[in-house]
Amino acid sequence: MYFQAGERVRLSYEKKVAQLRSQDANGAEPFAIERTRAAIRDLRTKLNISLASVDAVSRRIV
Repeated sequence: MYFQAGERVRLSYEKKVAQLRSQDANGAEPFAIERTRAAIRDLRTKLNISLASVDAVSRRIV
């Protein structure tokens, strides 16, 4: 369960990073770039939480 949620977040994160690179390369509007950066920050936080949850569960199992 935790792993699947983390995997979805990771895929979303990778898509947003690719979008940001594309926006930077194409000279997108600054507000669009900042909005993408904010989404990346949020996804990175969710990814860190997901990884910590998986780690905590793994430690309880072992």
